[in-house]
Formats: sequence, structure tokens, C-alpha cells
Amino acid sequence: MDNASHIDVIVVGGGLAGLSAALVAARMRLRVVVVDAGKPRNAVAAHSQGYLTRDGASPAELLRLAQEEVAAYGVELLHDEVLVATKTSGEFQLELASGGSLQAGQLVVATGVKDELPELPGLAELWGRDALVCPFCHGWEARDLRTVFWATSGIDLHRAALVSRLTGQLTVVGSQQLIAENAAALEQLVQRGVALQEGEVAALESDGDSAGVPRLRGVRLADGRVLPAQAFYFLSRMQPHDEILRSLGAAMGETPFGPFVRVDQSGQTGVPGLWAAGNVTDPGAQLVHAAAQGYRVGASLAATIALG
Repeated sequence: MDNASHIDVIVVGGGLAGLSAALVAARMRLRVVVVDAGKPRNAVAAHSQGYLTRDGASPAELLRLAQEEVAAYGVELLHDEVLVATKTSGEFQLELASGGSLQAGQLVVATGVKDELPELPGLAELWGRDALVCPFCHGWEARDLRTVFWATSGIDLHRAALVSRLTGQLTVVGSQQLIAENAAALEQLVQRGVALQEGEVAALESDGDSAGVPRLRGVRLADGRVLPAQAFYFLSRMQPHDEILRSLGAAMGETPFGPFVRVDQSGQTGVPGLWAAGNVTDPGAQLVHAAAQGYRVGASLAATIALG
């Protein structure tokens, strides 16, 4: 890239949040560059749900369509990674892994999160297929299946209640302490026909299907019992890719999922010209939310530039 040429907006993160921000800004005749490392969180998923007109599309297809749309407005897409971000005299300076650098007055960070999986044998090969986190994302596809829900905290039981609407073959597994501390919530689940097993999950067991793809067969507990299962729900830890935001001084706020960057209603952090959208700031955002947040950021920063 010609580093001497003027860039209005740099977007770091090329998912739906970042590309939505880029699209809106580019339609206001701003020069936008998107830097993306090519490591989408949802790469393991075969489909995505809840995005009107694209329900069931693969994440890869959604991304391809979005990239085509922003490119039509002159947005430049760079497959690269940001190593260092600084701000001097009102301009953001980014040093890239390729050795290049970029500079702009407005910076959007839409780098998402990483799911940190528990150290559970057999989980990694089933992740995103039979081992699930979000009932809104994959629950319909796993409806009516024999399902085991691994509850490790009281907040998990809210998701278990959602899953109980999707299958009549649900078993919740929890420790003795969790069961004792959440007796009332568990009793409500039992009244809905949910089975309850005290124990600790030790491993997931799977067999290959006709194509050799691992499919869940059962959930093994620490005492050796194996619960037959076709679907398994658990809780991953979401780690935001917020290194750029932190290095530039963005303030963090506590959430039920840990600390995430704080933004105002427009998506701007407390650092002038620094914006954030999608899961890097909102751990509960689905694809449609992330795209909407990106749109809001794109419009807000365009107004900021226009109004001087």
C-alpha cells in the first residue's frame, strides 16, 4: 500500500461488524482500509443462524458476500495483522506484520473474541458441531436430540432452561456443590422433565460417521459412567482480542463474562477517534447485532469527520 496516500478510516477486523462499519463509511466517500488476520471465530461452524435473508448460510459465504459488497465501494482489504498501534498528534499509526504501516484519524477495532475451551478430552474435535455453547446459534439444528448439558455455575442453568425448550431428552450434569446451591432452579428444570445427574464431566466419546467425521456418542463422567448423547452444551471462556484497544488507553468495564472495553452509544471509546464494535466490546452480540453495531460506528464516525 502507498503509505503516503491519505486514509480516513482504518478498520481492524474483517468480520461483519468491521465490514459493516467500512461499508457505511465508504458510502460517505471516505477512504477506508480494512486489516484482517483471517482468523474468524466462527470458522468451525458449518452454518450461521438468525441473520434475515441469510439464515443457514455458512460463515464463509456470509463473509464472501460482505467482502464483495464493501469492495464495490472502494474499500481496501488487507490480509495482515497489526503488531503495534500508537496515537500521535491526533493520528493513529499501525505497524503491520508484513512490515508496512498505516495512518488515519479514525480507527475502528472489531477484532472479536476467542473461545477458550475447557481442557476436556474429545471436546476439540466436536467443537462447533456436536459440542455447543449457544442454543440460539445451534439449538434448532440439535432439537429433539439426546442432549447433555454441563453446568459449572448457576448462570449456566439459564441456558439449560432454554435448551429444555428444544429437546425432551435433556440431562443436566453438575457438581454436588452446584446442585446444593441451585436447588430451586434445578427443581424447576426437573419439573419440565429434565434429568439431573451429579458428577464431573471427564471426557467426550465419539465415533466417525460414514464420512469419517467425529460425531458425539456419549459423555463420560469422572466415576466412569457414560451418558449417551448426541449433543453436548458447555460454557467456553470468551477472551476479547482487545490488545489494540488496551494499548491505546481505552477504558474497560466489568461484564458477567469478564472485562470488556467500554463504548458509548455511538460505539466510541473514551479515546477520541477510537471506536469498537462487535464481540470485542459486546460478548453477547450475535452476527446481526455485530453488523448493526458496525453500521452505527460507521455512521457516527462519518458524522464526526463531517462536523469537524
